[in-house]
Amino acid sequence: AVHLELGDAVAARESALAALEFKPEHVKSLYRAAKAHLILDEFDECENMLKKGLSLESDNAALQQVEAELRHKRRQYEARSKKVAGKVFQGLDYPDVAAQKAKEQAEEEAKLAEEERWWPWAKKAFLEWFQWQGAAI
Repeated sequence: AVHLELGDAVAARESALAALEFKPEHVKSLYRAAKAHLILDEFDECENMLKKGLSLESDNAALQQVEAELRHKRRQYEARSKKVAGKVFQGLDYPDVAAQKAKEQAEEEAKLAEEERWWPWAKKAFLEWFQWQGAAI
């Protein structure tokens, strides 16, 4: 417990795991181990400790709090990982990806060109109809 308070997550993890060797169902040690694993970004180990602890005391508020922190930290980690991966691979164009991008861009340009041919004709027809309706009234 002191190691967690002092911010020494490695020592807290080792102490909690040592305590669990003597008494594997000790909920406080499971909590401390889970908390230390969370601080060290060891998500799977943290989840394992939480599962063991919650199977013993499903209504333990401290374990539930660490579980919520784990979910939050995992979401943050995944978002950060996607952002970094996007930056790392941003400039790389693999032949198949480059070909697909070129094909999509050509299709988009063809679509825009078709709209450009169609739009002036539709606009002219609409204005003529509108003027004809105005003259009829």
